[in-house]
Amino acid sequence: MNARAKSAAAWAAVGAAIAAAAVTAAVFRSRSSTAALGFLFLPFYAAPAALAGALFGYCLEDVHALFAGGAAPEDASRLRAAAGVVLPAGAVVWLLWAVSYSSRVNAVRDMSAPQLDRFLAQSSLRADRFALGDVVEDPNATAEQLDRVARLPIPALAEPMGSMLPVTGANGKGLAVLRLIAMDRRASPETLAYLAKSPNEYVRSAAASNARTPAAALAGLAAAPSGVIDYGLAANPNTPVDALRRLARSDDEYVRSTVARNTGAPPDLLAELAKDHVWHVRRDAASNPKTPAAALDALAQDPDERVSGVAAYRKR
Repeated sequence: MNARAKSAAAWAAVGAAIAAAAVTAAVFRSRSSTAALGFLFLPFYAAPAALAGALFGYCLEDVHALFAGGAAPEDASRLRAAAGVVLPAGAVVWLLWAVSYSSRVNAVRDMSAPQLDRFLAQSSLRADRFALGDVVEDPNATAEQLDRVARLPIPALAEPMGSMLPVTGANGKGLAVLRLIAMDRRASPETLAYLAKSPNEYVRSAAASNARTPAAALAGLAAAPSGVIDYGLAANPNTPVDALRRLARSDDEYVRSTVARNTGAPPDLLAELAKDHVWHVRRDAASNPKTPAAALDALAQDPDERVSGVAAYRKR
């Protein structure tokens, strides 16, 4: 292997290593249960990075020759030297942009309410979903500002977020901006009623779980059963009792468990769930302060210690 090939191979390895480090950092920043799947995409990031590194390494000899002076280089050598200069220059420009962009996005979550008003009206990032996610994360954001973001005609706001750059803040799971708003206790009932009609079922499910969502919106969500939305309804103490009774008979044991934890569930329904054949449904019924005393007494004698232990603690 000649010197040019060795240089190409070495820089290809450097490029692949940088890409692998970036993907690994992004995966470990994420708190999503599926974050590890990001490693499956590592080859798709490493391959172009390795190719760029190999090209730079291959051209490095020509860059050195161009700047070292001496005999005039041939046209092919000049082209290779140009490529060898453009590639690292492009990488530096991208890195500077990435640092500047990340800094501007991350600054949003520390703005005051008046600053957020100016941002939503004037900033070049006012349609950027990562920046808008930071608006929602900002503790100073008002209900009116959340409503403005919720009604923006930007389809990407309903989609999960993920980036190689550190721009998702506390949103480690990469939840969609509209989903974050629908889960937010600062969101107004009007905003939540609007989001309850979203075409995205995950956004509707988040609205279904919010205790501030109006009764009429909850009734509308309950009238159109969905496996995803059922989880939100099962968790909401204001969900209509008829809907909770339907959810308590769900084939999904985790939906039944969620109903068993719901303090809005009527005592007779909790007594029924206390007899469920799945242990964690009974355990969650035992943890509910609305579960009738007779049902709690029976749970304290449950053969599964994970259930009886919770019931015994509640009876103290």
